[in-house]
Amino acid sequence: SCQFSLILISLHYYVVCIFASDIETKDWPCPLNDEFLPCICTENENKLEVDCSAAKTEEELSTAFSRAQFPFENMDSLLIDHTGCSDCSLETLNANSFGPVSFRTVQIHGTALTTIMEGAFANAHEYLEVWDLSGNKINFFTFEVIEVFSVLETLNLKDNAIDETTVVQDIASSSLKNFYLSNNPKVVFGPNFVTNCPALEDLQLDNITLTQIPQIDQDLTSMFDGLTELTSLDLSNNFLSQLQSSSIDTGTQSSLRNVYLSNSRIEIV
Repeated sequence: SCQFSLILISLHYYVVCIFASDIETKDWPCPLNDEFLPCICTENENKLEVDCSAAKTEEELSTAFSRAQFPFENMDSLLIDHTGCSDCSLETLNANSFGPVSFRTVQIHGTALTTIMEGAFANAHEYLEVWDLSGNKINFFTFEVIEVFSVLETLNLKDNAIDETTVVQDIASSSLKNFYLSNNPKVVFGPNFVTNCPALEDLQLDNITLTQIPQIDQDLTSMFDGLTELTSLDLSNNFLSQLQSSSIDTGTQSSLRNVYLSNSRIEIV
């Protein structure tokens, strides 16, 4: 029974059990293994970890999450790693991909993923903290939805396929600390791209074919002005032929300690 099982696990699960459904399985606190395949759920030191690396398509992924019954819908982590998988074809994540489940940490690497639809992680708006989507083929991402992820601290979109055809909207987040866009073909953004991210500490924009740093107005206000928590800024491996000091000014209460500009072809400072 639920009460007997609670003797064997931490108070964390006791609290969640009060609000969870009445579903109990022989693999509790995970769903039934047979129902959840090809995904695997494990309980490790009171954390529920999901590995869906064996789900080769969106259909296989969504079928697993729709078929399984979840005693707990808030999972600690999700891993999908298709590195080296020649017949994997996960190209899109949509509102049905993960059913009712949310995750605190998401890691998706090495897939054929090009598009993250707006509702794909809708259940995690108040839960997701780390969103690591590096090393895929993403060329469509709804940046404006970042604002609704109220505790998101890290967004990693390194090594994807974002280029000049991708609409990169200004983002707003009171919680985002680490934002990585490095190694994308060409990222084009406006001067207010990160203006409304006051908690930002680490911003990596290296190797994105950046030709200039946008400034907010005719007074040449830096796009980083007011980001007083920003300590590290990487602009290396770009095409910044000119750089004015005002371009990277974060304001009078600046915490900026590291600015990387190597191989950026700067001729005039």
